[in-house]
Amino acid sequence: MKIKKAVLLCAFGSSDIKGIEESIGILKKDIEVHLNFRIKVEIAFTSKIIVSKKRKKGYVIRDLEESLQHLHKNGFEEVIIQPIYMMDGCENLKLRERVSLYESYFSKLIINSNLFGKENNFNKKAINETAHIIKKYS
Repeated sequence: MKIKKAVLLCAFGSSDIKGIEESIGILKKDIEVHLNFRIKVEIAFTSKIIVSKKRKKGYVIRDLEESLQHLHKNGFEEVIIQPIYMMDGCENLKLRERVSLYESYFSKLIINSNLFGKENNFNKKAINETAHIIKKYS
């Protein structure tokens, strides 16, 4: 039986739907295409307030915990979490703390380095790590 794998793109969130579609939405589609749609790619927001506001307006999005529970419930065994915060700071630390509660849910749960980092520039190390892990999965 084939192991079910997923990539979970995690961002704080945004109240701007067009902005979401033109940023994290494009990243999601690019990763899906790169993986030939063989690995599930989902988006999760870490801000419960933004998730709540989006739901009231009919936008479907899960928070981090809901996403991890959903993946577990649907039989995913290996999950790569890709933080995409603008700065590598307290939100990234909170994400790591929250994810640690779900380690027993999966045979493999990887948290990559933040795609953005020092001085608001792309973090080349994180991009290389992400590319390496995605190639390993594909």
